[in-house]
Amino acid sequence: MNPNPWFGEQGREGEAKRVFDAALQQHPTDATLLNNLGGFHLRRGELVEAEGLFRRSLESSPGFPSAAANLEALLKAQSEAEQKERSKDEL
Repeated sequence: MNPNPWFGEQGREGEAKRVFDAALQQHPTDATLLNNLGGFHLRRGELVEAEGLFRRSLESSPGFPSAAANLEALLKAQSEAEQKERSKDEL
């Protein structure tokens, strides 16, 4: 089972989270589900949660392309944000 991301896109984040949580209880190692829940948290700006879920997805299915790409993009964005902050501090 994989919750429809439409919930989050329609401003129904609470409902989407409940559906994700229910699905995750039934399928705790489903790589696609973990990856999609990571994307849900990423869209909400919950980066720590997103990173953990992308990593869990990759543990469940090593080399899973979507999770690998999402984790890579998240880590790159975090690194760029940190570099930008350091540059501002140096001014």
